[in-house]
Amino acid sequence: MQLSAGQYHTCARTAGGGYSWGNNVHGETATGSGTAPRVPTLVRGGLTWRSIAAGQEHSCGAATGGAAYCSGREVSGELGNGTTRQETVHAPVAVAPPQSSDTPPTARLVVVGCINLSCTFNGTLSFDDVGIVSHAWTFSDGTTATGAIVNHDFPVSGTYTVTLTVTDTIGQTGSARTSVTVSF
Repeated sequence: MQLSAGQYHTCARTAGGGYSWGNNVHGETATGSGTAPRVPTLVRGGLTWRSIAAGQEHSCGAATGGAAYCSGREVSGELGNGTTRQETVHAPVAVAPPQSSDTPPTARLVVVGCINLSCTFNGTLSFDDVGIVSHAWTFSDGTTATGAIVNHDFPVSGTYTVTLTVTDTIGQTGSARTSVTVSF
């Protein structure tokens, strides 16, 4: 879907994620280690990338949730994390939001439907000004799940509480709760 070549490394965006390979002396491949991958290596699994760019000794990408991430050599503010510490960052770090303060995310959960004891829940309507990085579900039957959309089988007929907690790029959380009644 997209290819970007830096000085000694290359980044690619596919429907399956972001990949990088080549020189990694300064963390420019964003693979989380100091070794130089010679074949395409997944970059920060779990994120879907809207765009990528490979610089001379750094790489950046914009995730679909709105957050941007960079890795590589930090000399003159290239990583966008508010520093110029002349450091090397091997794993993508979130770019500082342009506004002065980030607001917590808002969780929105929808009960898609239930058949007998099995229900489908959707958290994709949750939102944040920078980006949501995780969806965590808690069910009052003592079980948990992760993901934006989940299917859950309750053990017996009854009314259960379902809680969705979303986390944004800087660790702030927001929660939403609903009750669902199921029967066999």
